[in-house]
Amino acid sequence: MRYHSTLQSHYSKADRAGNCYWAFRYICHKTGKVVEGRINGTGGESNINAIRLYWNDSGKGWDSGFLCQTVQHGIREFDRMVKLWPHAGCDPEQLVQWIKNQLKSDPLYYPG
Repeated sequence: MRYHSTLQSHYSKADRAGNCYWAFRYICHKTGKVVEGRINGTGGESNINAIRLYWNDSGKGWDSGFLCQTVQHGIREFDRMVKLWPHAGCDPEQLVQWIKNQLKSDPLYYPG
């Protein structure tokens, strides 16, 4: 099995109210392009992982060509990391479309 993409889920430790915050990094192995985005509070690891379900043919099956990683960060570390990352949405279908649009619209995008 050859992986075509890496999907990293990044999240913060829980704050005083018990909330965790989520973001993701998508890396295309073929082109080396990287797309980073934040998701809102109602989304989480399950929504990020479900990107694999909707990547091809909208819900017809899980794409096993993704290498998946989940990384926890301290609250301040997480906030610094995602400070300039754009909001990507919440629903898995929305996240897939957003990633694909980013890959098309900015062919030279690399994280700074």
